Amino acid sequence: MKRFCGRRLAQAGGQWLVVLLLCSCGIPLGPAHFPRAENDPDRLKAVFVIVQENYVVPIDMAPLAEVAIADIRKKSGIDEATWTQCMGSANSAVGFDAIRRALGCAHVAQMNDSAANDLTDAAIAAMIDSLNDQSVLIAPNELTENAKFGAIGLALTKDKDGVAVSYLGKGTPGSEAGIEMGDVITAIDGVPLKELTLPAVIALCRGAVGSNVVLTVKRGSGPAKKVAVMRRIVPADAMGQFVEMHGNVLVVQLHSIGERSTEILRPAIRDRLPATRAVVLDLRDNGGGLLEAAIELASNFLDEKADIGSTRGRNADDTAKYVARGGDVAPGVPLVVLVNEETAEGAELVASALQDNKRAFVVGRTTHAMDRVHTLFPLAGGYMLKLTSAYIYRATGRRLSDAPVVPDCTSDLRNAALLDYAIRIAERGAASCLHKSAATESGFR
Repeated sequence: MKRFCGRRLAQAGGQWLVVLLLCSCGIPLGPAHFPRAENDPDRLKAVFVIVQENYVVPIDMAPLAEVAIADIRKKSGIDEATWTQCMGSANSAVGFDAIRRALGCAHVAQMNDSAANDLTDAAIAAMIDSLNDQSVLIAPNELTENAKFGAIGLALTKDKDGVAVSYLGKGTPGSEAGIEMGDVITAIDGVPLKELTLPAVIALCRGAVGSNVVLTVKRGSGPAKKVAVMRRIVPADAMGQFVEMHGNVLVVQLHSIGERSTEILRPAIRDRLPATRAVVLDLRDNGGGLLEAAIELASNFLDEKADIGSTRGRNADDTAKYVARGGDVAPGVPLVVLVNEETAEGAELVASALQDNKRAFVVGRTTHAMDRVHTLFPLAGGYMLKLTSAYIYRATGRRLSDAPVVPDCTSDLRNAALLDYAIRIAERGAASCLHKSAATESGFR
């Protein structure tokens, strides 16, 4: 089982990835329609037991059972009197036996495949949703659904007029169409974006491979213009990371933390070291990823065996202390880490480790304060259960949810302007920060 400290999961090319809220990899998981598993009640029971034994803290399962039973009754359409008569005394001792009774009262065994799956999975979803907003049941078709859609290769953040382009991968449809970082997209195919949520915007970006999407783009104070972009499959690597020299400053932008992040980044950084006076590690809008990959990423800039942080859960496998391994790839080179309110979980762990060890000067806005580690549990029929199994603690011993990363230098600048500011600080030193935090002390001068 793999453990994640990231917000959305999907499967592509046989590897688990974080699915960011961007127009390259997909959208939040949605309803499923697929062949019936061998035994729907057994799948529900498996989820019940996994939660009971593995959720990050011990919980009373009775409220979860009550939620599942209420959802089963609602979906069954059975009137209250008939339902009460069928359930009998089962309601007085709420556990899985009561859920099984509810499934019987709803006549699941007599339903067609689609109806049985919908009811069972709705009951599971109701239970899991009552835990937190990140644990989720993942259906078989949701693991491969994203591969059917084309994308345009832009990472987006909300803006007062629509969405702003916070990152675009090289060689992606968006970059080839002339879109630039900092551009504001106000409409997609004529649909205004100002009032839409980010997931809704992403849904408009996606479409059949080879189809066109028309973006209304505003750059600076200039007039808005329409840009046609052809959707195509965008490799995850194209969006995950970006390394580029800005004068003598090496900028490393990461929008997810995947299995190959360190494998790709370490040699890329080492090769550029002779011309590098400082490094900017941009973790803005990075929602996390694989826990082990986050540990490796932090290790790239820390001395051997430096404290990175820890995870703590109910089970021994979920409780561990992590130290750096491999050594600092750029010893003595000043490091600036760029964060914002969307920097979360694994990315927060990286930023906090570099800050706590006084290796980096952190610039931007306070991070998301999200500290959950999730484990994927396989279920019969090709399902997966993503369950919160541990919390993340900083090297200082404080939970990230209680102690998010507060920048050493705060700034309300956004997008390209904030990156330019971080580069200037990297070039000129901490003294060039206009709003330095009084509480922090780093090794950056």
